[in-house]
Amino acid sequence: MALSNKGQNRNIYFGQRLKELRESFNLTQAELAVSIGIDAENGSQTVSNWETSRREPSFNTLCTIADFFGVTTDHLLGRSSKSQNENKDKEFLILQTDKLDAKQKATLFDIIELISK
Repeated sequence: MALSNKGQNRNIYFGQRLKELRESFNLTQAELAVSIGIDAENGSQTVSNWETSRREPSFNTLCTIADFFGVTTDHLLGRSSKSQNENKDKEFLILQTDKLDAKQKATLFDIIELISK
């Protein structure tokens, strides 16, 4: 079974997603590096190398980055556009909706329909 070359693009996705997340948290490359336990002296260069796809983080570091930003590793690698927080929000809504009786669910759906317009 031949493998596709989709994996070659993961570096690009990772670099783009990392930069987007870092900027959305208003962090410099050096600040991110320190936050995830990378040596401050070389941290900014390390993060720059990841963002420009010149290097890749180790598996452990990838997991640390995902945990820091509250996203999945799949999200970081471009395998999913959903963040971990989005999934948690959906799970919460499903659990809460399941607790409602039929009349409450109908009211909720009416409200959702109203605000969706």
